[in-house]
Amino acid sequence: MADASRYVAGESIRWGSLIRDSVGALLLGYWLNVAEVVSAVIGAITTSISGIGSWLSELVRSLVLLPLPGMERAFATAGASLETFGIAGYIVGLAIVVVTLVVIAELLLMAMGWS
Repeated sequence: MADASRYVAGESIRWGSLIRDSVGALLLGYWLNVAEVVSAVIGAITTSISGIGSWLSELVRSLVLLPLPGMERAFATAGASLETFGIAGYIVGLAIVVVTLVVIAELLLMAMGWS
């Protein structure tokens, strides 16, 4: 708390001290508000980055998991018919799986703009 006797000398006012301390208090308040604004901007940026990251992870998860039921049915059907061909059936089945995974990987890369 400021003491009023710092700004008064008898019956006159010490304008230099009063103005210096007033300007100092205004600048301190200004810089504290600037620091608060900078902190809020940084907080908004980090929140946005976190939100974008969670949105992208949800998108990738949806793209990967969405076709799973259909793929499971297709592979079960193909697997049942490939069992009759012996070892050649397993090689053809493996080729089908590899081609499917390559297609999914390419689609994901295209969706993310990396390809």
